[in-house]
Amino acid sequence: MSLQDVARKTFVPATLRNGAALLALIVLALFAWYARNALLLGFGGLIVATILVTAAQPIKRWTPLGHRGAVWLAGLLIALALAGLIGLIMPTLTQQAAELSDALPAALDRVRGVMGETALQDMMSSSALLQNLAGHLTRWSAAVMGTTTSLFFVLVAGGFFAMSPQLHRDGLVSLVAPSSQERTRAVLDRAGKGLRAWLFGQMIAMVTVGAAVTLGTWLLGLPAPLALGVIAGLLEFVPVLGPVVAALPGVLLAMTISPTMMIWTAGLYVLVEQLESNMLLPMVEQSVADVPPAVFLLAIVSIGSIFGIAGVILSAPMTVVAYVLISALYIDPLNGRDTLPE
Repeated sequence: MSLQDVARKTFVPATLRNGAALLALIVLALFAWYARNALLLGFGGLIVATILVTAAQPIKRWTPLGHRGAVWLAGLLIALALAGLIGLIMPTLTQQAAELSDALPAALDRVRGVMGETALQDMMSSSALLQNLAGHLTRWSAAVMGTTTSLFFVLVAGGFFAMSPQLHRDGLVSLVAPSSQERTRAVLDRAGKGLRAWLFGQMIAMVTVGAAVTLGTWLLGLPAPLALGVIAGLLEFVPVLGPVVAALPGVLLAMTISPTMMIWTAGLYVLVEQLESNMLLPMVEQSVADVPPAVFLLAIVSIGSIFGIAGVILSAPMTVVAYVLISALYIDPLNGRDTLPE
């Protein structure tokens, strides 16, 4: 057999295999693109499942319940706690939200008065803007309905994931070659631990920031302190941009009182975020990958451009999971720190 025949027999199968692998990657990328909204909802379900499984751990340890029973009980207790909290603060929150919605237009008028004849004033008074807002009302109503449906899907998917987490993990592991399954399982477990640690730290940060803003704005004498605190706590889930957006209502309200109040209010938000960044975040980073703020910012822009506002909300946990996976699969082996599997 000539060298040309040998080369032909070895080169052609390798070329076919590489071409088939490339075609499979292209098909997978196209599927991921067209199914991106379903994948995003699935990731939201993964977050719900992580919360349920974490809450079920002490129940399994302190009661004779099995895994599924503990998950059911954890879900019930979380639902009851949320219902009780909402029932406790909803009357005050509704009243203060109404006060906030009444006060913000006056604050915007104050801003326009300070700025004078500017682009902001022209934009706010233009008929084109009013027409656009009217046109958006129908789409906003449809978006509310879509959000309700998506939330229901996320909760149901999270319940299924939480009931049998190992089944779904092993299903993903079975997609890779048997020689790589043990390592893949260890990498997925590490990503799950990182997500769980980040969520725990983020919940602490949200409650702390919300309580600090509520107390601080109440001491300053701003209207609707509870509403401002709830806004700040919820937006703390969105890194980098969330705290900036959360400060805008409080600063605008302070402008309607006096320039001194505006300075004090801005200082309050800066102080709260500094305490959160220098005291709470280091505790979180002890158990989860230290993702640089620039990476979070780029993730918000890139993920938000693909998934919209839902992607912005979930960009932080998605970035944490991706950062842990990239570190375990590429960065650690490249730098000689490959310790998987454990």
